[in-house]
Amino acid sequence: MCTAVGPRLRLPPPAASAPGTANGPDEQLPEDGGIAGFDPMEEVGVPKDQRPANELKALRDTFLYSWALLPTPGLLLRVGALFGGIFALLGGPISNATFDPSQQPVEFLLAASAGSLVVVCVALLRVYLGWAYVGNRLLSAVIEYEETGWYDGQLFVKPPKVLARDRLLGTYEVKPALNRLKGILLASGVSVAATSVVLGALINSSRDADGMYGRGAGIAQQQRAYETTRMQDYEDEEEEEELGNMALRDE
Repeated sequence: MCTAVGPRLRLPPPAASAPGTANGPDEQLPEDGGIAGFDPMEEVGVPKDQRPANELKALRDTFLYSWALLPTPGLLLRVGALFGGIFALLGGPISNATFDPSQQPVEFLLAASAGSLVVVCVALLRVYLGWAYVGNRLLSAVIEYEETGWYDGQLFVKPPKVLARDRLLGTYEVKPALNRLKGILLASGVSVAATSVVLGALINSSRDADGMYGRGAGIAQQQRAYETTRMQDYEDEEEEEELGNMALRDE
């Protein structure tokens, strides 16, 4: 029997309730999470995909999110591979449009690295937020869920066994993953800031008289040289024409 607590608060049905769940009578209930005596019917009122333990399983099975479960060396290896791929496919080509690697290799590497690290930071932040969301739901004694859509949200008070299982998962699986992600995310952010500062200093020291830098400075110099040559040619032509006219008048 469900007991309402407040206008939107529902307690779960007891284990003796008749078969059938929010997902239909044929729903495959989750495992007991390794806790002796756990009855999956105790959280049967919450749709299967909104149960925190199942949300955690979805993170484990998702390609990018599952990286958080790796040991720190393995996680660093995956992040390094992600950085290398972004550097080769995105950061390097964009940096090459501004800095010539053969003439400004340091600026090229710093610009490409900074841009690639920004993308890595965004990816890591998205993974961190996903794990933090599930971790909060695992550790909380009351969770929100939707029966059929956003307009019929409800509250579910976890029974003691469900709360104990979820808090074990949150404490011993989610929190260590968040700590690993936080450390690497912080290091990536510091790296972005450091490369940006060094790159800015190099750019300011290499600006030409027009304030241009990189390939832009070379193009501006070539344009000025071209305009100077054209002006000199025009003046020579004017001078030759004037000398020719003076020679005609003398005749």
